[in-house]
Amino acid sequence: MTTRRDSPRGRPRKAAQAAFLARLRDKGLGLAPIVSKPSGNRPAARAALGAPIAIQGLQGPITREAPLKPADRLTAPPSVGQVFEFVVDAPCEFLNANRDKGHWGATSKKVKAWRGAGYRAAVRAALPVGLARVQVDCFVRKPIANRFDPANWAPTAKAVLDGMVSDYGLTEDDNRHFVTGPFMHDGGKGENALTVRVTVLASS
Repeated sequence: MTTRRDSPRGRPRKAAQAAFLARLRDKGLGLAPIVSKPSGNRPAARAALGAPIAIQGLQGPITREAPLKPADRLTAPPSVGQVFEFVVDAPCEFLNANRDKGHWGATSKKVKAWRGAGYRAAVRAALPVGLARVQVDCFVRKPIANRFDPANWAPTAKAVLDGMVSDYGLTEDDNRHFVTGPFMHDGGKGENALTVRVTVLASS
């Protein structure tokens, strides 16, 4: 049984197509040879066969955003008494010592969010690492100028400090031998945020 491709009726048509392509090439049109299923071939293989390859656009290749790294840290050790101050924008509600009580699962998401915010803020502020001892003061900023006790937001400062120490490496640990504080203060009226002030007590 003969297939349609090999049948006598299909041969003249195939020969006519080949003759037509030959005439076009003779005219200098430079047609590439026909490649079956070009999308399945790699660019190098397609080029070897003479198939056209798409030219990359001016926008360049698509790249993912580089991970946040603690770059631009101070190369020289900071001096005793040097102060670093930066703002940690609120990623969620403040952790409140009066309200956020009970099982740890009820507040774990907020703790994680504030800890991550503390790490990112330390990166942006280019804090030094491996300091021997620091003092940390935190200033609570709220949009309503009402009476409140800044000490109630100590759990928020603790989560931020964990991001600065455990994740970033400001000091070896956050116990009393390395960190004094965090001390809580009123930061005035403004968008929910925590202003952090780090004072170097001993650099090495």
